Amino acid sequence: MVCTFCLIYKPSILNRWFVGFLWLTVLVELTAKTLSNDPEAKTLMYNLFNIIEFTFYLLFLSQISGALKKTKIVHWLVRVLLPLSIANFLFFQKPTEYNYYTTIYGSVLLMLTCLLLFHQLIRSNFEQKLDVVQILILSPLLLFYSGNFILYASYGIMIQSQPSILRSLYNSVNGFLNVILYCSFALAFILDVKSTFIKPNTL
Repeated sequence: MVCTFCLIYKPSILNRWFVGFLWLTVLVELTAKTLSNDPEAKTLMYNLFNIIEFTFYLLFLSQISGALKKTKIVHWLVRVLLPLSIANFLFFQKPTEYNYYTTIYGSVLLMLTCLLLFHQLIRSNFEQKLDVVQILILSPLLLFYSGNFILYASYGIMIQSQPSILRSLYNSVNGFLNVILYCSFALAFILDVKSTFIKPNTL
């Protein structure tokens, strides 16, 4: 909602990128509630959304930094992510089984990208004030995926031996990190109304 209001008030590269993705996220979560009695359909939907989610974040982050864009690092990561994710979805873990391999290497690629951007952001702003909006995007993304990584990495073992503990941990950890993630995004959108996050000519 905050992103939509900010887009209406002052369109920017930031909210134009995010508004469609965030409404898709809301739609997926609402649909998941209606599929509680159909776990295979629910899992299928989340597997597809995970591919979209990681691809979106990597492409968006590629627009933050001119240097990374010029070296095509993030675009190369997307080219690695997509075929691996689609192959995992179709042939290895299959559409109706949770594709935790995708979430594992997708999280690793996203965390590495955030660290690369942090390094570049600090170097380029060594004698200047750091860009708060960029920090409010990068920090929660790094925290969210690093915080959930241990759950993704242990999913294959715990879903067989301790499924109830896994679900409890996921609900508590993921829920807490989601609050931080989307509150930080909301603040970034509000601050972006008063500043320019990404210059249009970077697209």
